[in-house]
Parts: sequence; structure tokens; C-alpha cells
Amino acid sequence: DALDEECEELRGQLVESEERQLDLHNQLQQTTEDKEQVQAQFAEQQDLCLELQKEKRTLETYTCELKSSVAELKEYVTALRERERLLVAFPELSPVTLDQPKSTGSVLLDMEQQLQANSIRTKILEQENSTLYSSLLKLKHRAQNKQSSSAAELEHDNRAREASGVESGLLSAGSEDRVSTASPSSLQLHLQTLRLNTDAAKSHAKTRRAFLLSRSRSSNQRKYNK
Repeated sequence: DALDEECEELRGQLVESEERQLDLHNQLQQTTEDKEQVQAQFAEQQDLCLELQKEKRTLETYTCELKSSVAELKEYVTALRERERLLVAFPELSPVTLDQPKSTGSVLLDMEQQLQANSIRTKILEQENSTLYSSLLKLKHRAQNKQSSSAAELEHDNRAREASGVESGLLSAGSEDRVSTASPSSLQLHLQTLRLNTDAAKSHAKTRRAFLLSRSRSSNQRKYNK
């Protein structure tokens, strides 16, 4: 009986181990399938990455070509604008203006073309005026700054001259005081000389005034006689 029970237990354990083995086999098979799927997806991603890298290189090459084309077009547009500006500024230099403009046969089309040409000329002239106006403002600003700096320097020089004049006046006053205290007779002689010079200047001015008055009267008299 004990052997039978032990045999039954062993059979049960064997069945359980077989079931576990079967489960593990199924899990292994599922894991293998998942691994294969992941590897396939990884291979697809690698292929896609390679294709994207190729496309990226192609786009970079195309972008470089476009950049060079855009740079060339910008230079061409700049040259055309400069030519257009020169033709508007100096229309007599254009070889096209020497010939008569060709008519399209329609008055409306001719007027539209003339209107477009006038609009282009007006636009270019407005741009030129704007540039000249900004340049003029800059020149005025520089001139004002220069004038203000010159005025400040002149004021500084005047103040320095006034200060030096005051100092020289004080020095001369001190010297006169010293002269007056030293020799009163020389001071009186100096004052008399100044009075004589003043009187002589006044008499000369009166004589000059009388001469000019008589001359103007004589010229008026001659005009009246004529």
C-alpha cells in the first residue's frame, strides 16, 4: 500500500513536471517567435534608416544646389536693379531709348506698359530720394555737432581771455598803484596825456563828420542840378 501511494505520488509529480515542461516549451516557442518578429522589425527599421540617410544626403545635395542657385539669382537681381537705377537716372545712355517704342497695336496695352514703366521710375526715384534724405540728415547732424563743439570751444576761449584780462587788469592796477605811490607827478603826466589824446580823437571825429556832411551835400546838389 505504501509503495502504491508512493508510486501514485511519483506519477502525479511526473505529470506535473511534464505539464511544466510543455508550458516552458510553449513559452520558449513564443519567445522565439517574438524574437524573430523583433529581428524582422529591426531589419526593416535598418533598411528604412538606410533609405532615409540616402534621402537625407540627396536632399542636402539638392539644398546646396538651391542655395547656390539662389545666390546667383540674388546677384543677378542686384545687377538688374543697379542697371534699372542707372537707366532711370540716365535714360539717354540706354540704347533702347534711341529707337521708337514699339506699339502693341492696342492703346490700352500701350498705356498699361507706359504706366508700369512710370511706376518703376517713380519707385526708384523715391528710393533715391529716401537715401539722399537720410544722408542729408546725417550731414546736418554732424554739422550741428561740429557747430556746437566750435561754440563751446569759442566760449571756453572767451572765458579764458576774460580771466586773463581780469588778471592783467589787476596786475596793471597794482602797478599803477605802485607808480602812483612812487611818483605822483608821473601819474598826473599820464592822465594829461590821456586827456590830450581823447580831445584829439574827438576833434578828429568832428572834422571827419563835417567833411562827410559837406561831401554828401555837394553830391546831392550836383544831382539836383542835373
